[in-house]
Amino acid sequence: GQDAAQWMRPFSVISDVKVRYYPIAVDRVRYVGEPVAVVVARSRYIAEDALDLIEVEYEPLPAVVDPEAAMAEDAPILHERSNVAVARDLRYGEPDRVFEQASRVVSLRIVFPKYSSTPIETYGIIASYDPGSEQFTIWSNFHGPFIMHPVIADALGVPENRLRFIVAKDVGGSFGIKISSYPYLALMALVARKAAEPVKWIEDRQEHLTASSSHTNRVAYLEAAVREDGKI
Repeated sequence: GQDAAQWMRPFSVISDVKVRYYPIAVDRVRYVGEPVAVVVARSRYIAEDALDLIEVEYEPLPAVVDPEAAMAEDAPILHERSNVAVARDLRYGEPDRVFEQASRVVSLRIVFPKYSSTPIETYGIIASYDPGSEQFTIWSNFHGPFIMHPVIADALGVPENRLRFIVAKDVGGSFGIKISSYPYLALMALVARKAAEPVKWIEDRQEHLTASSSHTNRVAYLEAAVREDGKI
């Protein structure tokens, strides 16, 4: 984590609160499966054995996993100041008047559970760094290279022309989750620079189920003003 904080910038995040988002835990681990260390080895077998030699001491902190409970004043704070990442109030027309004059008002509370997408193919990344040109090259099987390119270039602290993405011709379906591999793209690029060698990381199924991005559980409150003629 300290290497990441020294060698790269936090990702750009759309949030009303200050979030220093790195591809590896810095000072605090915020979710199950967040990376805390990277092992580089000549083979996966050696890497797996070396991984068993790492012992991490955690100091458990209060957790909150319910979106409504997370907004309470006494809720554990995941990042700085507040758990409310974005608050927006959009108003069009005259909603107050319409609700006052409505024949009836219908209210509904909808709960969406957390879920994840599980494509047949997990994340796959190869990264290399050329110290002479200070250029990164990353091969990966992810969707959305044009969206993520400026985000990762900014995080790595290089101009966009020094970051090259090579995406497989046939990526396959991913239900949107492949674009969420971008933290690992930056992390492998960082590792390739530090190790001065090309590196490869293939996510296994357990890693994918544990730590890949997931759709958040959410609660929605809907209220509709309706008329007797059926107009909403």
